[in-house]
Amino acid sequence: MKTWFRPIEEGARFTGRIRVHNLRPAELGTLIWALDFGAAEQAEHMLGMARSLGYGRVRIRVTDCKLRTNEGGEAREFDYLGIARADYESAMEPWCGESGVPGGWRN
Repeated sequence: MKTWFRPIEEGARFTGRIRVHNLRPAELGTLIWALDFGAAEQAEHMLGMARSLGYGRVRIRVTDCKLRTNEGGEAREFDYLGIARADYESAMEPWCGESGVPGGWRN
């Protein structure tokens, strides 16, 4: 089997869209946290081939959140990202306390 490896240039940017349906704020916060690690500046995902050689480091940033009700209509943009992240962290803090995680969820 042959495999070709063609790395993209460092600093390349991509945009995308994620569509969700019927999520609670904490559930949306879970999805957002999985993508951007709570908006941590230096956190990165490792994707694709040649990870052991330093390739595939990706920083994902969720920049906006436009939500539409199930009935349709105009998409509204407001600080739902902050609300969803806060709800997720509020749900995780008690678990950390019960599990004895030092410093809580954020740390």
